[in-house]
Parts: sequence; C-alpha cells; structure tokens
Amino acid sequence: MPSDRTIKNTGPNPVLNIFGKLAGLALLLLALCPFLSFPLVGNISIAVALVYLVLLFFVPRLWLLVLPVATVSLDLATYTGRFLFNELDLLMLTTIAFALLSGRFDLRLAHRKGALLLIAAYCAVVLAGFSAWGVFLFPPESITGNPYYLPEYGYKLIRGMLWALLLTPLWLNVFSRARHRTVNWLVAGFCTAALVLGVIVLWERGTLGVLLSWSAWYHVVNSLLDLASAYRTTGIFSDMHTGGEVIDGIVLLLLPVTLYGIFHGSGRVVKIYALVAFCALAYCATVGFTRATYVSFLVGCVAYAVLSMVCRWRAGIRQSGFPSLLISVTLVVGILAAWLSFSRGGSYALAAFAGLAVFALVGGWLAQRHRALGVVCWVLAGSLFLFVAISAHFDSRWVDRSAEHALTIGLAQLLFYVLAMVLFVRLRTQPYFNQFLAVVLLVMLPGIFAVALGGYKFNERMDTVASDLDSRLGHWQNVVDAGSGSWRARLLGNGVGSFPADYAYLFPEKVSAVGSFSIESDDGNAYLRLGPGEDLAFGQRIPVRPDTEYTVQLRVRAPDKARLAVFICERNLIFASNFRANCHASSIRFEDTGNHFTTVSTTLDSANVGKRSRLARWPTTLYLKNFSRDTVVELDDVTFGSGNENLLINGGFAEGLDHWFFYNDFAHLPWHIKNIYVQSWYDNGWIGLGLFLLLCLIAALVPCLPQNTLPLYVAFSVGVIAIAVFGLFGSPLDSARVSWIFYLYIFASLLRPAESGDVGQPDEARL
Repeated sequence: MPSDRTIKNTGPNPVLNIFGKLAGLALLLLALCPFLSFPLVGNISIAVALVYLVLLFFVPRLWLLVLPVATVSLDLATYTGRFLFNELDLLMLTTIAFALLSGRFDLRLAHRKGALLLIAAYCAVVLAGFSAWGVFLFPPESITGNPYYLPEYGYKLIRGMLWALLLTPLWLNVFSRARHRTVNWLVAGFCTAALVLGVIVLWERGTLGVLLSWSAWYHVVNSLLDLASAYRTTGIFSDMHTGGEVIDGIVLLLLPVTLYGIFHGSGRVVKIYALVAFCALAYCATVGFTRATYVSFLVGCVAYAVLSMVCRWRAGIRQSGFPSLLISVTLVVGILAAWLSFSRGGSYALAAFAGLAVFALVGGWLAQRHRALGVVCWVLAGSLFLFVAISAHFDSRWVDRSAEHALTIGLAQLLFYVLAMVLFVRLRTQPYFNQFLAVVLLVMLPGIFAVALGGYKFNERMDTVASDLDSRLGHWQNVVDAGSGSWRARLLGNGVGSFPADYAYLFPEKVSAVGSFSIESDDGNAYLRLGPGEDLAFGQRIPVRPDTEYTVQLRVRAPDKARLAVFICERNLIFASNFRANCHASSIRFEDTGNHFTTVSTTLDSANVGKRSRLARWPTTLYLKNFSRDTVVELDDVTFGSGNENLLINGGFAEGLDHWFFYNDFAHLPWHIKNIYVQSWYDNGWIGLGLFLLLCLIAALVPCLPQNTLPLYVAFSVGVIAIAVFGLFGSPLDSARVSWIFYLYIFASLLRPAESGDVGQPDEARL
C-alpha cells in the first residue's frame, strides 16, 4: 500500500493562482449555463453541482467516488434528449473547476517532461482535426438533427480525453499529498461503481424484480443464471442506443482497481467489498455475451497477476504476498476444467469441481497441524469428487457419453486439484482470510465462465465467429474507403467524429435501414421530418398505465402514400434479433396529403405494458417508425393520452429534439468503426495512431520500469492492456464514459510523481 508523504511547501505562484481561480469560475459558469434551459432536471442539476462543489472543498477526494459512480448510473439522455452535453459533463466540469478554484490544478507536479511532451503532441494531433471549437464557449444544447452527423459530435468523442487531461493535475495533487488516503478513495469509488453497475444489470435482466418479489429461491437462481436469453445487457448507457461496447469498456476498466482492492486493500472490509465488486463485474461480463469481453477479462486477470509479480521483483520483494504466477496458472487450468466439467457433465460435475477447490484449502489447513491428516483429506476428497464428476458425465442425458470425455473431465479436474493443493501449501504462511479470498476466486471465476461458455447463447455466438469476422473485415475496408485519400488525412486523419457522416455519404445504400430525422420549420412552425428506415425507432419515454386505451393523434404531411407505426413498449435501449419485447403497436396509413398537414389518429391498448413495478421492468416508451418504402413523412403536434390528457412533451418540436430520443436495434456498423486502432487511424491519421500506440505501450510497461514500486500502477496498466485487447474487435473509446477512465490511467501513469522529492503542499483536510 502506498505510504502517506509530507512534502515541501513551495507555495503557489500568485499570478497563476489568480488566473486559475478566474479560469475555474469561468468554466463553472460555462458548465452551468446550459442547465438553465435543460429539460426535466435543469434546476436540480444546478443545485446538485453547487452542493457537490462545496463538498469538494471539505472532501477534496470526493470526486474519486462521485465520478465513477455517476459514470455508470447517471445517464438521463433517453429522457431529456440531450445527447451531446448532459449531466455527466456538468459533474466533470465542476470537478475541474474545483481544481482550478482551490489551487489544486498544479501543473508543476507533472515534471516528467518527456511524457508531458508526448501527451501534448497526441492531444494536439487529435484536436487538429476538430472543427466545432465553439462548443467550448457555448456547449451544445437542443439540436435539430441526427447528432452523429453534426460537427459537435466530435466534442462528444474527445471530451473523455480532455476530461482525463484536466483531471490529471488534480489526481497528481491529491495523490502526492496523501497517497494512502487517495488510493483508498479510488478503490472505494471504483468498487462502488462496479456494484452499482451490477445492480443495474440485475434490474435490466429482470432479476432484481424477482429478488424484490421474494420469489422462491429456484426462481431467483433461474433468473440469475439464465444464459439462454437472447438479450444482451447494455446498462443504462444512452451511448448504446446504436450498439457499441460502452458497458464492456466500463467493466474492463473497473476490473483492475477491484483486483487491487482484493490484494492490496487496507483491511478485511475493503478486501471483501472489492471481492463482491469483482463478482459483480464478472457477472456483468458473463451476461453480456460478448466474446471479446470474455477474452479481455481473462487477459486482464492474468496480466494483473504477472505484472504484480514483476513489480514485486523490481521492488526487491521475493516472498511477501500471493504467488501470483501460480494463482494465474491455477485459474487458467481451473477455467478449462470447469468448462469441461459443465459442458460434459452438467451442474453436478461443476459442483464437484468447486468441492475440489474447497477441500484443497481444507486439506492445506489440516496439513499445517498434521501432515498425514491433510494428505488423507486430500486423497479422500479428491477421490470422492472425481468420482462424482465422472459419474455425472455418464448419467447426463444432454451430452454424448464416452470414456474419452469422462477421462478428459477426470484429468482436467485432477490437474486443477494438484495445482490448488500446491497453491494452498504455498499460502500456508498467509492469514486465513487471504486463503479464503484465494479459494473464492478459484471457485467463482472458473464457475461463472464455465456456465457462460457452456450456455446456449455463447455457443450460438461461437457458431457465427467466421461470418462475423468476414463482416467486420468488410466493414473495416469500407471505413478505409470512407476516408479522404489526401496526404493530410493520411497523416493527421479525417477529423475526430467525422466517420458516421463520411460513411453515410459514401455508402448511402448501407445506411438506408437506419433512417433519418431532422427538425425543420415553415414560417416559424417546427415539425419533424422522419425518413424511411425500418431500424429507426424515434420516441419518448412516458408513463403508461396497463390495460388502458390510449389515443395517438398527430398531423402528417407526405408527397405519397405512407405508413407509420406507433409502438408503446417496455424498452431499455436496444432489442436483440430474436428477443420478445413487451410491446403493442398500431399502424396509420394515409395517402398523398399534398402541401398541407392532415390530422390522423389511432388507438392503442396498453395491455400488460407498464403492469409490473418500475424496479421489475424497463421504462415505458412510445416510439414511431416510418415503414414507408421511399416516402419521407413530416409530423407535427403529436399527442398521446387517454381522455383529455397528453403525456408527450414537446410534441410540436418547437424545442428541437428535447425529450425525444432515437434507437437503432440492429444496424450498428454505420455508427461505430469497431476497432480502436482503425478508429485512431481514421480520426487522427498515421501520426495520431503512432502516438496512441506509444502512449498505450509506455503505460502498459510502467510496472516493469526499475523506478516503479507502487502496485497501483499495475492496475492502471492492466486497464490499458484490457482495452487494447478488446479494441481489436470493438470501439468502446467512442464513449466519453469509457475514454475518461482509459486516458486517466494513461496520463496518471506517464506523469506519475517520483518516488521521492514530490512537489506540493501538505494536505490539511482529513479526507
């Protein structure tokens, strides 16, 4: 655990101090102004931001708890329609304003000049292709078109990097003043975020509702371990309304800090808290059914163990702590053994695997008192559980029974058992609590992945690996073709955020299904132009009562016959291809209306929509689809209600797209490049890609540097490595909720304070 340090008080420069306070005040005002007219939560957001700012002056490390938790749980864009600038921007900018106002934005702590120049060069290249500079003075508010095609979309992509860049001096300040305290806050924040994300996923999958209904235990287990569902989790991240990998990136970036908490947490309570957080992340990864996430999660765990060992060697520590390499090998073998057991012997064989892990620990405890007693325990328990596993294979009706498969199960479990016994013998000098943590990891991690890898949904996904790879390779070629061929574009890129518009311009036939929408105006009267596209759902979240007949009324204008579909559904973000949603729909058909708007209406019975409690279902949503073949439909004065009520807000679109949001369930490639390296090349050119790779490489190798002895940087490096692996087939960095953590890991690692001689002021705050 890092130690607290009292460091020199050199005193701030008075001129810079005044400039910093003025800059902080200006930044705070810029952040607050858009919320004066923000839909639904504007005044509340301002009040919360100001209270948060005041609290930061008393608890300067509070941001390490608030920002991670807000990242996973505070996303109201699907309600407000504010996609480009929202409540997370406000919290981030308030935190940065605090750093400036309090004098904690101290660039003198970033004394590694080479790393600082590298970061500055990379940021300069990224910003060189950015065109919407006005957003820094006038943040995006209500918009009138698809945000992915606007210049301001570039701000949405780069803001995560900028947040991390501006938070890094604050991190260096609080970390240099009191390392132990700062790391405790970091662990608490990231573990809490992991737990909150786990609860959200339980809600999303319906398991939370089952738990709160006090159902029988087997209903709870069935819901918790339902791995045949077609639904893939998204959390409440509005960025995933067009697909993407936000939740995967968040899981992979929270993972290393939870591992740090397990192995280096200050006290048993922190270690148990981190272990539960790790379980939540493992569950989120499992039910996401993303193959790249499974691989990256395992790579992250193994990388953490290996880099921890390297870091201890560099620090001259040989015998203290866990035998990380042996744990890693045992875990890998355990995952293989658990998967073979479950896929060829079912739950009984998997239970036998868990029994072997537990009795490897029990035998180790007994051997400390009497060696012969421990050996007897190992032999008897091993024989019993191996017999159960092999018998489960021959008794199973769901597998092809054979002596070869039974032998495979037996050998895999035996190898795992031997490694586990050796491991717990090596751990005999550790406290019992640490040994308990080890056995929990050995049972839980292989068990979860065995159930996931042996489940129907994962095997279905594995059957499409070849076709998915061909599709992805074809998409990347289209990405290359969509870019400009100029030398400037090759060197410095096409500009951050330019891909969706470029792709739509060059491949209009590939984006026909995603539809189009925009707010237009005739003589001051605003209306919505909704283009054809069967994958585009344009809607608003509203309260819906079950078993109620509602009327939808709107004015329409179209140059040809058209068909609109109106849906009321329980909907989170996106549906899966074969997922059965709780929806009811009605169609509205009409002929050419000429140049005039015509009023049309239809009725909808909500039936079971909205019947369950809010904690047991998704939000109720009304949305429209234009199922016309080629006709663009113009809509105005949309109302929805029962009797004289109108549940829709801004149905006349006078406030742009406020309160409205759109979803693309299946057509995701037009919005995402699906590879962080191709994305970096496309946005920032060969120079930007080279600098990005160099930043990632240096950050990943920080634990291997001779002067580094802090295990915290192992966690930061593992986060970078996990995203680097996942980024081969996904682009999670196109969400600021992912990228701010990723870049903070990189910047904090590269600009880390020296092991001695830190510059700053003593931390007088207790927290």
